[in-house]
Amino acid sequence: MGHLHFGHVMAEFVHRIVPSLQRFGSGRFLFVAREGARTGFAEQPSWFQDILGFLGLGAHNTLIINAACRVERLRICQQGSCLGGPSEKSYLDLLQAFSEHRLAELGHSNWAKYRKVYVSRSRVPHGGNFLGERYIEKLLRERGFHILYPETVPFVQQIWTYAQAQQLIFCEGSAAHGCELFGTGSLNEVLLLGKRELGTYTRVLAPRSKNFHAQKGHRLLGTLRREANGKALPHRGVHLFDVPHLLSDLREKMFADIEPLFDAAAYEATVKDDLYSYVAYSLQQPRATPASPTEIAEFLLEFERATL
Repeated sequence: MGHLHFGHVMAEFVHRIVPSLQRFGSGRFLFVAREGARTGFAEQPSWFQDILGFLGLGAHNTLIINAACRVERLRICQQGSCLGGPSEKSYLDLLQAFSEHRLAELGHSNWAKYRKVYVSRSRVPHGGNFLGERYIEKLLRERGFHILYPETVPFVQQIWTYAQAQQLIFCEGSAAHGCELFGTGSLNEVLLLGKRELGTYTRVLAPRSKNFHAQKGHRLLGTLRREANGKALPHRGVHLFDVPHLLSDLREKMFADIEPLFDAAAYEATVKDDLYSYVAYSLQQPRATPASPTEIAEFLLEFERATL
């Protein structure tokens, strides 16, 4: 639990839980938090409580520690997956049975089902997304897609929505890690819009999909986000869609033909709005080193070159 972030929790910290439940039955689960972190279950972020709740864990069977301690008896089950590596087939099969049952148990009859779902990052201000994504999702909405903003929806409802969809589009990002608790073939048809590389997210989505597609090659414009020591954060950068590639792929893979709706001027206006919002956000972060005027000028110049 050193880095309490949704994507890291799903990618690194959950993969022993279901195998442990199967092998050891009921028991208490130990979580190690960073020094000084809060240890009460109710003090943890709501999304973290939701994830553990889906797995049958709560205040009654978890122990969170933030300092060195001695444990009299500790049972450790081999994890079924790890960050950057493939998931074991036996683990995926176990998850398929577990999660199908839990979703049937926890899902609500009043939740809407959507045949086509686009999982958006357009409301994430800190980067790691596409400039102009808001315009693309507007066109997808006109073609019958439900636009899901995962940060606004409880965890169980998120993954329930994924499981119900016949077609599902993810932009590369943490939301795709929400599928880590699905098993073999739990998702139907999935398209991943990759940014940097396809390996990490393909390993998550491909074995869990009945039909999986992926595309990459979308240009990294750059990043203005810095750590407190000034180190650049490339994963907080922004990207530009390869628009012809995106439009043709959506059509050829039979997700949506949005090319007849596409207005280049409206798209470019959205791209510029997103760019300026990103610059403004990056300059307002109190716990980070802001980019220098020279770096900002070079960043904007790179944008001009990329959009000529």
